[in-house]
Amino acid sequence: MSTATIVTGDYVSIAVQLKKNGLVFSISPTAEVKAAILTGSKDKILIGPINQSPSTPGADWNKSLVVIIFESTATSSMKTFGALGLEIQVSEDGKPQTWFQLINVLKGNIP
Repeated sequence: MSTATIVTGDYVSIAVQLKKNGLVFSISPTAEVKAAILTGSKDKILIGPINQSPSTPGADWNKSLVVIIFESTATSSMKTFGALGLEIQVSEDGKPQTWFQLINVLKGNIP
């Protein structure tokens, strides 16, 4: 997974290819997929968790490709910058599985 850059105040769309044991898998359209932005030490949630949708443009849950959306209202409230964590949790049949990805958050300056 590559490192995505988020600018505060922006609408954010991040495509993430999830894998189990190095392989693409199918996520049920009825699964619950949530995402949150965490501190770099992954000990505090800064945004979220926010439910994600299989109908988000670019997502292909049949091939474990999720597109994470954070609205500009959420990113504009961020006061922590630099290397942070993106946590993605997929729950199917009450069995959650979690992935982490590094993200870079920059302060937006244009109002």
